[in-house]
Amino acid sequence: SQYKTQLIATIGGIIIAMIIAGINYRFIAKLWYIYGPIALGLTLLLFTSLGLQREGADDIGWLDFGIMTIQPSEILKLAFILSFAYHLSKVEDRMNEPIHFILLCIHGAVPTLIIVETGDDGSALVFIFIFMCMMIAAGLSWKYMALIAIAIPPGVYVLWNYLMQPHQQKRFQVLWDTQMQQEEALGIYMQQRVGKIALGSGGLTG
Repeated sequence: SQYKTQLIATIGGIIIAMIIAGINYRFIAKLWYIYGPIALGLTLLLFTSLGLQREGADDIGWLDFGIMTIQPSEILKLAFILSFAYHLSKVEDRMNEPIHFILLCIHGAVPTLIIVETGDDGSALVFIFIFMCMMIAAGLSWKYMALIAIAIPPGVYVLWNYLMQPHQQKRFQVLWDTQMQQEEALGIYMQQRVGKIALGSGGLTG
């Protein structure tokens, strides 16, 4: 049944992708007021009884509708990219003005902080990465980038010592602690280990 499910999902995904690819992305972006609240609403449902924390996971990352489960953070990523791109296009010549810069930061912070609250730190980092790439591509002033660079060291200090939980710190410590790597071979080190194997096998070009 698992193979049938994957096959049906693959075929369905290809059909949906072809349909979406035929729609002008500018038109889709303008509909942010429809898909944005839907994506946020689905993500907020994680904090209800529908939220599912899978065995061995630290986050409440899935919605259980009985007949199927979905991961709303993936829907929210796409909604964020489209809505943020539309936001940037509306203020492209003024994005470095303080008020617009702050509003753009709020736009990026809302979905990121919601995902942080679910415990999915990996997806939260993806949101931050997307936000920074889009801001830089849109023409973020070097002055803001310099301020961000200056703020990173004290920010990391505060984050590490006062905000991060022990299990979150272990995800970084396991990268250089060989004893922890052996202890967590099938735990928090598993993804990093598999990633190193993939890089070692295929190199940077795959």
